[in-house]
Amino acid sequence: MWELLKKGNTSSGVAALGNTGLAIVKWFAAFISGSGAMLATAIHSTADALNQGMVYFGSALAEKEPTKRFPTGFNRVVNLFVLLAVIVVSIMAYETLHKGWEIIQHPKESGNFWLNFTILIISVVVDGAVLWKVMKEVVSESEADTAKDGFIKSVIKNVKYSAPPTRLVFYEDIVATLGALVALVAVVIAELTGNYLVDGIGTILIGLLLIGIAIKLVMKTRLDLSEFQHLNE
Repeated sequence: MWELLKKGNTSSGVAALGNTGLAIVKWFAAFISGSGAMLATAIHSTADALNQGMVYFGSALAEKEPTKRFPTGFNRVVNLFVLLAVIVVSIMAYETLHKGWEIIQHPKESGNFWLNFTILIISVVVDGAVLWKVMKEVVSESEADTAKDGFIKSVIKNVKYSAPPTRLVFYEDIVATLGALVALVAVVIAELTGNYLVDGIGTILIGLLLIGIAIKLVMKTRLDLSEFQHLNE
């Protein structure tokens, strides 16, 4: 089992560990401060950790040798784990939107501004670092020529050619970084203006980002499975 796990997708494994750590500190900050935006980004990090953990194990299982029962191997099992991850993201998105709407209807002051501010800054840095690592994985897996188009443009053009787990982490980490930035802006504006309605708006924006990533992953996974079925007909 250990040998199999070592073959799992590195990007999803690293991202799962990073988001687990972020989720723990964010839940703590959300509980202490009562900030809706912090709660939303805590939910987001929890969803990302679960998703990327499932995809990591799925990618490891995909390396298992074919058997008599599964003569074509397990290389597409990772797509099923991605679909499971989409279900988790969708549930978390609903909860985030629901919380945001509650805050808009009944805005209230949150405390411990500097705790929230510090943790969200750390979140942006950590998510940004993981995103940068995943972008390098995209370039490596797709064998993109960065000399021609530049690094960032090459990643955008060739992410569709990278492995499904890498794509999942790439899209989720873009949303995670944006979500942390949205939460940071919402917390700062709410503190400076005293308008805690902004906290609810930021929470809803993070929920909408989660919905967007779920839709994107479903569409791409369906395409991957359709291509696989066509090749085996």
